[in-house]
Amino acid sequence: MLKNILTFLLGPFHTAQGVYWPLLALFIAINGIVLFNSLAHDPKVGYDSRDYIAYIDVLSEGRLPEREETKQFFSPPLPFVASAALQAFWQENLPRAWRTPPGDAWAPNFLFYNFTYTIGQFPLGVAAKLTQLLNGAYSLILTFYLLKLVDLIKPENNHLKLASLGFLGILPVYYKTFAYVRAEPLLGALAVLAAYLCIKIFILKERQWHNVILLGVMMGIAILTRQWAFLLFPGIGMFALLLTAKRHINWRFLFTSLGAMTIIAFLVGGWYYLQLIDRFGTALAFNRDPAEELAIDNQSLEFYFGLGLDEIFTDPIRRSFSGQIIPVIYSEVWGDYWAYFTVFGRETDSLLFVDGPWINDLPQDPANYDPADYTWRTNRYDIAAYLGRVNLLALLPTGFFLAGVAISLKSIWAVWRQDQPNTTSQAYALFAFIILCTAGGFLWFLVRYTHQTPSTIKASYMLQMLPVMAILAGEALMRFKARWPKAFPVTLILLALVILHNLPTLFTRYNTW
Repeated sequence: MLKNILTFLLGPFHTAQGVYWPLLALFIAINGIVLFNSLAHDPKVGYDSRDYIAYIDVLSEGRLPEREETKQFFSPPLPFVASAALQAFWQENLPRAWRTPPGDAWAPNFLFYNFTYTIGQFPLGVAAKLTQLLNGAYSLILTFYLLKLVDLIKPENNHLKLASLGFLGILPVYYKTFAYVRAEPLLGALAVLAAYLCIKIFILKERQWHNVILLGVMMGIAILTRQWAFLLFPGIGMFALLLTAKRHINWRFLFTSLGAMTIIAFLVGGWYYLQLIDRFGTALAFNRDPAEELAIDNQSLEFYFGLGLDEIFTDPIRRSFSGQIIPVIYSEVWGDYWAYFTVFGRETDSLLFVDGPWINDLPQDPANYDPADYTWRTNRYDIAAYLGRVNLLALLPTGFFLAGVAISLKSIWAVWRQDQPNTTSQAYALFAFIILCTAGGFLWFLVRYTHQTPSTIKASYMLQMLPVMAILAGEALMRFKARWPKAFPVTLILLALVILHNLPTLFTRYNTW
């Protein structure tokens, strides 16, 4: 049995010559950084982290939160169940003296001080830390099945696996999202598993019902994790419909498989959205009011097409190019626009962290900043030029990501045009639909809600499509190598230099150690 387990675990890294050590080393390095950030990052820091911690506290009482208890009252509970259970257990079983530090609420708290000193309640701090550590486990699942996904598309193509994992591993937004107390890390892992099952069912024609049932369960768990999971349904449906239209699968299987998947998903996770309707009047409950009328012209052209060229390569930190989708997303993917990871502040006396909202209130022009006016210090002005260079150098890997998306879009046409499209074309067409539906749904969300504040423009919300984009970027690099072999070594050197320069963006500055 142990031998079978080891064979399974080493499968994605194995070749005819043995273990492909560069791939295994990269896998360990990426997940090692994720684990470090999960352990070190202050759980109170991050998009909505305080509200998620409040959610955990309410959930530990065995109930879902009300609107007034946390701004994340509408979020599904699954990612926080384990932390809530730990919180409930410790509240019942720990001696009262251990539950909160004596005297000063921010005083050291023996063994778990480094994990919890920023949160008054001892059990709640460790419960929040458990969510971060579970994110590390989800990263292991995501990266492992990303490699298995590549094996389905191009068996034992270790160069493509290395390139795909490498492109995912150079994205600061990946490490940032996995360091926060958030639900997207679990959803990202589930999205990769869903893509893996879709390829087995619809492309490789492993149509045993247990695969369809497992896909339905996976999708049900996904919608219990984050509402973004619903954007996977139309992507999978459109892909299956394309295959059916070209008679690669028959209509009966299309309706029975997609119907079964949807019904099972609803049975697993639909109850949560039924109770949202019952309690808040809509399954689309959110902490902001939507625009009165959903229309593209709710926003200016700058919102859609602004590039922030005056600041994106010099000062890509919040308040710059505010409300412009492209530069904000780009600066979040490659840097820390919202100031919760590498852009930080800290009180000089208490050493408590000061994050995004406070940094947002600083003068944008460093000439107007006087440290004597503040009780805390920040690296906001020191790091701005560096993050600008990060954005500039990241244009090179961004080019491969965009080329990969173009390859996937072209694959849709290839599947439509060819009588017998290969596995690779079909898989990349699936990825294209996942990307289009996720990006389209995210744009709908922004048009619906960003009329009030631009703070909804967060790259972490799109984590579910980043793994397949990384595979496509790896494919673009492999095709570049085949077409321009003489330029390939130079390109690899340039990519290596970009990675070395940008490496500090992968590690949290909100380090409690």
